[in-house]
Amino acid sequence: MSRTTHNAVGAGLLPGRAGGVMGGTSPVSSALPRGYCAGAVRVSQVYLRNRARHAGAVRFAGDDLAAVAEGRITVAFRRWDRARVLAGRVYRTNAGRLLVDSIEAVDPAAIADQDARAAGLPDAEAVRRGLRGQVGDPVFRIEFRPAPGPDPRAELAADDRPDAAALADVVTRLDRLDRASSHGPWTREVLRCIAARPAVRAADLAASFGRETQPFKIDVRKLKNLGLTYSLPVGYQLSPRGRVVLDHLDG
Repeated sequence: MSRTTHNAVGAGLLPGRAGGVMGGTSPVSSALPRGYCAGAVRVSQVYLRNRARHAGAVRFAGDDLAAVAEGRITVAFRRWDRARVLAGRVYRTNAGRLLVDSIEAVDPAAIADQDARAAGLPDAEAVRRGLRGQVGDPVFRIEFRPAPGPDPRAELAADDRPDAAALADVVTRLDRLDRASSHGPWTREVLRCIAARPAVRAADLAASFGRETQPFKIDVRKLKNLGLTYSLPVGYQLSPRGRVVLDHLDG
């Protein structure tokens, strides 16, 4: 798909969510030395469900990333079975945090060239050609802009002096994630794995647990939402907060 066509269909706007919740300490995890990357051979039983949940997300690509982040692309068109974003909410995307100003169903034949250009496309016909999804589903016009203010996750991740209450809250959230998991407790093992193997491909980390890459990445995203990890161009690393939390867990 060309860059301009991707713009027309590229508003893959999904809420930044911490995901499910619940916990307990894995017997395997408890016995592991600090920094050990466990290879618990577990294949996620929720892979297909998670993949289906995220299948509607279309990520920005190439030059679109900068254009969206800088506010030069402010409109996108998507053919969805239902509206998947809400006006007034902030969503995390691979182009940064975006505030959705409006979303409305539109007649593809009535799309204006001006809106097409706001979506990074030359004209309305390019928008119509680029629409994907099920024919017959409604087409939505989404207007958005970079969200004001810093990303709360970034501020949280940089906090290397959480107090006792904050640490207890993180442990509770990790426990909930563990209890909610269909593949068993995982949070401590994954934190230790990332600490021991920063900047290693997600696929390689997932393989060390006997897991599929995509559901593994979804789990790491849950840790990121708690301010415990950073995403790198390749792989991950613990944030300052993540290092403190792991010290606390292993202390």
